[in-house]
Amino acid sequence: VELLENRIKNDKKVMFIEVLVILLFVAIAITLAIIISRSITKPLAKTVEVFGEIGDGNYENSIIISGKDEISMVQNELLNMQEKLSFDRQQVEKQAIEMRRIKAALDCIETRVTLSDADNKLIFMNKSSHSLFDEWSQQLSRNGQAFTTDGLMGHNLSEIFQDDNLRRIYQAPLDHSQEAPFE
Repeated sequence: VELLENRIKNDKKVMFIEVLVILLFVAIAITLAIIISRSITKPLAKTVEVFGEIGDGNYENSIIISGKDEISMVQNELLNMQEKLSFDRQQVEKQAIEMRRIKAALDCIETRVTLSDADNKLIFMNKSSHSLFDEWSQQLSRNGQAFTTDGLMGHNLSEIFQDDNLRRIYQAPLDHSQEAPFE
């Protein structure tokens, strides 16, 4: 009986040690899972934050890239994209300033100037052209529809002229500047 009691005590000790070892391994596994999870979620959260900042127009974000894993590769490409977008935005801003200068200069000249896009849609007319179309508004009104100069923007000027020569000029492909003699 004593032998049996000793064996039961030993078995309880072994079982207690086994339970402790299992709990220790579970604790280590949970700790490792948390560490690994944080090593993934923190960089991803920062990456998502930078994407949001870029979406809001802020191209001056920093990311500390540590490692050569897939997340680091995505972050590196994100920084490259951010740099390119920043450069492109600066170029667009410079072009916009130049376009405003050109528009201001064209608005100040007396020569009538209109600009159309590749589809022959009117995108600009200077004040002199605007005044001329305002003068013509009575003649250009058709079938009870009032003509408005401001309504010309985004439309092909060939649609308003009855003169075939002017229609041809304004329907032609816009691959060079053209002059249209009209008074």
